[in-house]
Amino acid sequence: MEYDDGYVYATLSVYRAPFTEKSNLYLLNAAVQFTPGHVAILNDNTQSNGEPFADSYLGAGYFHIRLAEVNEGWRHSSKLKIKQCWPQSSDVSTPISSSFGSELSLGFSKGGKILMNNGGSLGFEGDVSSSLGLSFPFSKSKSSLVDDPSLSEQWTNEDSKEVERSFETLYPKVAGSLTYSLDANILFEMDESANGMSDDAFYCQFTTMNQGVDADGNDLERKVTYRSSWPFFL
Repeated sequence: MEYDDGYVYATLSVYRAPFTEKSNLYLLNAAVQFTPGHVAILNDNTQSNGEPFADSYLGAGYFHIRLAEVNEGWRHSSKLKIKQCWPQSSDVSTPISSSFGSELSLGFSKGGKILMNNGGSLGFEGDVSSSLGLSFPFSKSKSSLVDDPSLSEQWTNEDSKEVERSFETLYPKVAGSLTYSLDANILFEMDESANGMSDDAFYCQFTTMNQGVDADGNDLERKVTYRSSWPFFL
């Protein structure tokens, strides 16, 4: 996603594991890099049209990820339930129980712990014979949540299936003169009730915004927002 004041590069990865006899767990990871025009100029990069980038800095930006079921009339995907998202601004511990069944698959019923990105893990507290003992603790990393840029992570007020991750620089000529990397992880469950399509199909909408500033921290007139949507069929 390229514009006069820089560019944004995003990579989405999806992983799946059997959860219960009736459902699977999925982990979606979004890794997003915000590169200001100042960094592009230092690296002698130009826009795809051959024009130079503006000497701009990162001011504020965000990316949103919304997950949804695919519904095409008689063709529809499996039911989707979000369990947790992270990083978060504080430590959390969330029970993870199935929305579609209680008998765990063979891999999970053996117990143990699965380490995930950014300090998250999935493991058992107590009885491993049912999903009621499964929990997700997340420990905040001091080094990843710095004062500048300031970070925020939350669910949108309009949709509990949409995750928001945003940043704002306090000293743009310092913190805003570097490529800034953000990521988000979404853990969700789907049953196997799809009809006419894969049980693993789901819909993902990705939205990003960047507000560049000049060397004095003044907002530039250009505020760029991109939105793209596509179905995943694992």
